Amino acid sequence: MQGFSTSLRTTIFILSLALAGSGVAENNKGKQDDKLPLEDGATELSFTTDEGTWISLDVTPDGEHIVFELLGDLYTLPITGGAASRVTEGMAFDSQPRVSPDGEWIAFISDRDGADNLWISKLDGSAARKLSAEEDVAIISPAWTPDSHYVVARIAGAKPAYTMFHIEGGSGVPLTLEVDGDAAEPGGKPAELNGVGAAISPDGRWLYYAQPPPRRPGPPPFPLTHIHRLDLQTGETDQITQAEGGGVRPALSPDGRWLAYATRYETQTGLRLRDLETGADRWLRWPIQRDSQESGRVTSRDFLPSYAFTPDGAAIIISYGGKIHSIDVATSEATYIPFTAEVSLAIGPDLTAPYRVEQGPVRARIVHDPSFSPDGSRLAMSILTKIYTMKAEAGATPERLTDRDAWEFKPVWSPDGQWIAYVTWTMDEGGQIWRMPAVGSGSPQQLTASPAFYTDLVYSPDGTRLVAMRGNEYMRHQTYSEFGGLAVPLDLIWLPADGGEVTVVMPARGARTPHFTNIAGDPRIHLYDEDRGLFSVRYDGTDPRTVLQVTGPAGNRPGPKPPAAEAVRISPDGKHALAFVNQQLWLVPITTTGGKALSIAVRKPAFAAARITDIGADFFAWTNGGKTITWAIGSTVYSRPLASIELRKTEDKKTDTDSKDDSNEESPPKPPLDEHKSVTAIA
Repeated sequence: MQGFSTSLRTTIFILSLALAGSGVAENNKGKQDDKLPLEDGATELSFTTDEGTWISLDVTPDGEHIVFELLGDLYTLPITGGAASRVTEGMAFDSQPRVSPDGEWIAFISDRDGADNLWISKLDGSAARKLSAEEDVAIISPAWTPDSHYVVARIAGAKPAYTMFHIEGGSGVPLTLEVDGDAAEPGGKPAELNGVGAAISPDGRWLYYAQPPPRRPGPPPFPLTHIHRLDLQTGETDQITQAEGGGVRPALSPDGRWLAYATRYETQTGLRLRDLETGADRWLRWPIQRDSQESGRVTSRDFLPSYAFTPDGAAIIISYGGKIHSIDVATSEATYIPFTAEVSLAIGPDLTAPYRVEQGPVRARIVHDPSFSPDGSRLAMSILTKIYTMKAEAGATPERLTDRDAWEFKPVWSPDGQWIAYVTWTMDEGGQIWRMPAVGSGSPQQLTASPAFYTDLVYSPDGTRLVAMRGNEYMRHQTYSEFGGLAVPLDLIWLPADGGEVTVVMPARGARTPHFTNIAGDPRIHLYDEDRGLFSVRYDGTDPRTVLQVTGPAGNRPGPKPPAAEAVRISPDGKHALAFVNQQLWLVPITTTGGKALSIAVRKPAFAAARITDIGADFFAWTNGGKTITWAIGSTVYSRPLASIELRKTEDKKTDTDSKDDSNEESPPKPPLDEHKSVTAIA
């Protein structure tokens, strides 16, 4: 561990033990260039097709040609049908073409520079240049202003907005709304336009778009968007549609009278036509290509492929069913426009990296819940779902505790060192609590009768009881993840150390890691959760007492309240606590101040605190009656005498794992570890 000097004694166990490896990760030796173009491969995928999926298209102003996308390339096609001519090619994915009103340019989306960006080119694909400069968010659905000088496109991200770009360059200008109240930005600034699938009226006055509702917690609503209209002169907006099937992909006729848009009816999407002079609204064609409102968000391809009116406004050219069609505006009759396209796709480089699978014993990369025997001479841990024990000395050989096939976790030693209790879990029958003689001979004894999700085992100081957390077995089977607050609700329980009836102490309500002090006459159970801090209760769950609150630096976390420690454990003598803050382990003192529980911020502590780790920890504990601190990261277990740590206030440089926003706070000491003594054992 970097930054440690050489005067104090520390023992380090590197578990390479048949199932545990050093887990050393190599640092990146160079910065990779993540920009396209990739080198073309040696082969191409070539074929002829007369159909395609999700084809966005537009019509040239002279009404002679269709410009469309197919498999990441752009093509032109006579409006009467025939053989398509390829406009762009190569490794880039080009899509969503829109022809400028003057017929000189095509605006489209391309990832040819390594990220999706807005590009323009001549109709033959020449003179291509990039207008936007995005690196990690999508940009979609371009639309031209009537003068052919500007392109509007929707940029995704944390604050999605439509942005207007000039064809000669610049960073672009977000379109804004003149709004009052909650919709406005902080400071009264106009809100940016959050819409998708824009169409600009021929006179340049109006921008029609599909607008999603305000963001709210929970699943997205349906319909996902309705058609709105922005007055580009005043910034005022109006809602144009309110169909129960939503509204997506507006398109305007060249004379500005007709608004076409897609909406859902029953389970299919159709095209409707609104007369903007009279307000009349009718079905034009149903069904067509199904929209993607179920995605719950705007994807990189919009909710529907783009389509277009012919220059005379008499028909709409649109793709659905894999084909291109012309729909007569007056009669709603659809005419198939046949096409054939010669597709030639470059096959990119082979990115597979073959490697040899290790033979023989599997190297584990992490040890779970390492637990030292009461005298510190032996170590028990869960590795790859099995409990192993070993001597805590150089050259020791790890041994399986049992010969069972069950998944075994959470080993803990009885105070007399004679037993190791642990929990099991199976995908079919749930879990139980067991104990096994620490010497590894004999058979495991099942201590519980009812299957459940058991975790966080601990012996009482006198060794007569086992305390644990218990959750519902069926709920645990139905929960696909324990991350993001998805773990099942737990109860705090206890049972006799040799098995028997389980007693529920209390609902845990987020509290975890029950543990004890060794203080005479104090049989209270200590637990921790981030809201209540470190607190204790009696065996019947009564008389809760908060002992300690520990907080870390706020960093970039929103809100005025600093983040609480992820875990805290009191020492056996009740004079110190180990706190896990921002993935680092800290030692803090505990005392009574009368009334309110002690609160310590590790970066600006009321009492001096010491940081124990600088590269983090996965598990930590007190051992040897509180005389030693142990922790583990990866497949390495560390131990350090408590007496080697001085609680004093000194300057300390922060590591990358610390907050960057607490530079005004004085840092507490991180005492150096002195002697590195590694012990390696091979099973």
